[in-house]
Amino acid sequence: MSRLTEKRQTIFIVTHETQFGEDLTNWLRQQGYEVSLMGSGPEALSRAKEMVPSLVVLDLYVKEPSGLEVLRLLREQGFRGKVIVLAGISVSPLIPEAFHLGIDGVLGHSHERGHLECAIRIAIGPPSQESLASSSR
Repeated sequence: MSRLTEKRQTIFIVTHETQFGEDLTNWLRQQGYEVSLMGSGPEALSRAKEMVPSLVVLDLYVKEPSGLEVLRLLREQGFRGKVIVLAGISVSPLIPEAFHLGIDGVLGHSHERGHLECAIRIAIGPPSQESLASSSR
């Protein structure tokens, strides 16, 4: 695929955990992905109207609105892209509804980067060559 037709893979990270979100964002950028970090559901919903991401990594612990409600609203506003949710035991009852809303995977809140990278590559593939070139500069 030529550089002109190559699609940039943009990932939205939606989490209330500031340090985790910043660390994950920086790490994914080093891997060659274009990443936007959002600390709230309303921010993610607004940004998804402006720019359609390749993938949303959504923390189900996000509040006001809840992570599940953010997912529901993303789908209602027409987002049909890939979604991976971050969840733990306390929100496990929400997982069936999340799958009903069309998520592509669930990861525990262990913050295991290798697992997340694998899930991202399964969902959207590796970063584009253009992204890799710009991240190594």
